[in-house]
Amino acid sequence: MGGDWLGHYERAVFFIGGSDPGRLILGYNPIPARPPLVNVLCALFMSVSNRGFVVYQVTNTVLCACPVLAACLVMRRIAPIKRWLHHQAPICLGALLALSPMFVQNATYTWPRGLTNFYVVAGIGFYLIGWQRRERAAMVTAFVMLAAGALSHYSAGPYVVFLTAHYLLCLWRRRAGRMREILTIALICTALLVTWFGWSLRVYGLSATLTSNTSAKGMREHSAWDHFIQSNRNTLYTLVPFPLQRGLIPDFFRTSALAVLRDATFLQYQTNLLLAFGALGWLAVSARLWPARPRAPDQRLTLCFWCSLIVFVVYLGNYMHGTIDYYGLTHICLQPLVLLGLVFIAGGLPALPAMVRRLMVVGCLIDALLGVLLHFYLQSLALPHIPDAQSAGPRMLDAIAEQTMGLGSTAIANTRLKAINNLVYLGDHLEPVNAVLVGAVVIGCLAWWICLVRIVGGTPKLAPLR
Repeated sequence: MGGDWLGHYERAVFFIGGSDPGRLILGYNPIPARPPLVNVLCALFMSVSNRGFVVYQVTNTVLCACPVLAACLVMRRIAPIKRWLHHQAPICLGALLALSPMFVQNATYTWPRGLTNFYVVAGIGFYLIGWQRRERAAMVTAFVMLAAGALSHYSAGPYVVFLTAHYLLCLWRRRAGRMREILTIALICTALLVTWFGWSLRVYGLSATLTSNTSAKGMREHSAWDHFIQSNRNTLYTLVPFPLQRGLIPDFFRTSALAVLRDATFLQYQTNLLLAFGALGWLAVSARLWPARPRAPDQRLTLCFWCSLIVFVVYLGNYMHGTIDYYGLTHICLQPLVLLGLVFIAGGLPALPAMVRRLMVVGCLIDALLGVLLHFYLQSLALPHIPDAQSAGPRMLDAIAEQTMGLGSTAIANTRLKAINNLVYLGDHLEPVNAVLVGAVVIGCLAWWICLVRIVGGTPKLAPLR
């Protein structure tokens, strides 16, 4: 993930004020190309402190941890055993998230997907409450959450489209107060969205507001048929790990052995839908779904809802992407689905076969070693810091590349961006205690894994969910 972190930091600095509206982020991206909510929240804290990258980094990391709260909300709707829900399910969910490379890597990367995932997952949770209990306040809250998610990142779009369509199709079942509920949702969501789109339309115009994002650019550059074929290929690449696709290996896998291993596993965990659940997490999700044979009409409707959501979001999420990505596109729109899958596992762990539970524990250990500990270890290594890299010249930048060669090509690119923009990371201040922090991460991962082992070992053998 090279460059995105800097682009969003520049947007946060822009929203503090005093910048030219015609400024191009990273030299090529106009301001309307991305929605502003996360950048505005970071700018709020930076404005009362300072514009340094450290404040932005800490604020963004806190926001990226918010999906944990939404996951707890959804788990209350899908955990079938109340005794399990109130005692061990939250601990199991915490362990799965702490050992999940997809969640941990995104929670420590400074971009807006973490808060977007929170709004999307929370919106789905409130939507289930409003749909199943017919509670107007919960339904209104669901769509407000989705609107906020769209203001955080446009990757929330497929979820907004699906839940809106599902709501309108199921509206006939709601006897009273239908129009009042629709008008309330429309009024509040419009008022929220106009804070961004109204300002952008006034400053940048209709064309820049609607067509400057990457999805619109990609659709303009291809015919409808080419884009259809491209989206089908992206769906295939998202479901099939890239090493199985004709032995496809990225060109930058030519550095140190640890960098090769980290980059390979990072790409797998971030871009492939199955492996985003973990090395063996996809097996637990499959086992959790397989025995579910709903008998009651409401159960069949709920199962139909989840299956339709998965198929729709996977395909539309890939369709929205403007270009071919041979490694997969899970990191673009499908992260909320992965979080929901982890919640699905934690909420119904007692229903899994004993062998699947044991394999899941082994898979979590592999995930922690390859996706969390190795990732943080390489990030903890000292990087060269040049006080005035803007005038250092190409020789100094080449020296940076040589010093970071063992960390992979993405680390080289990010270090060059850091040096050119004269930025200081939080890790630069914590460099004297890097070894202590890495040790704390190791102990934390081990503690969560031991908790998971104890939970799995003490899980009662209950009948599969029906």
